[in-house]
Amino acid sequence: MPVFTTTAKFTHRFSLPTTATFSAAITILRDHDWLLRLDPELDSYTHLELPNEKPNAKTKTYRVTDNMAGIPKSIWDAKVNIDVQITDVDEGVDFLANAPMGVVQGAKWRIVKMEGGWQLVIETNITSSRLVIGIVKGKGEANAPMMGKAFIEALEVDVSTEP
Repeated sequence: MPVFTTTAKFTHRFSLPTTATFSAAITILRDHDWLLRLDPELDSYTHLELPNEKPNAKTKTYRVTDNMAGIPKSIWDAKVNIDVQITDVDEGVDFLANAPMGVVQGAKWRIVKMEGGWQLVIETNITSSRLVIGIVKGKGEANAPMMGKAFIEALEVDVSTEP
């Protein structure tokens, strides 16, 4: 790893409602549109259909445009394009974002059976320049509780509408 590059890791766990089922939780988690819209700085996104991508591929690639108003324009324009890959896996999704300035953020979102019920576990790993790691980690740490709350709310709505 280059001398000016570093990593940050953190994990968040969210207990799901006792009425939650694995099936309902995984369905919400694999809704890529819903997942991408959790980004509080999202401006827009498009699905990038890559030449080798099969119609029902487990991995989809997106070009996400974020409005990063907090970044000084002398460092980077407020509109930032980020390439994101989301891969559906048995217990959830893998999320990989490649952002400008060499920022790479991976997250494993998993639905895990724990004593007492199901949990959403988000394990995040960020690699970036030492100059911006604090900003990127801070945003990730700050956004995780909001994402967990939104997931639980979506799950509660889904469970309440089941026949």
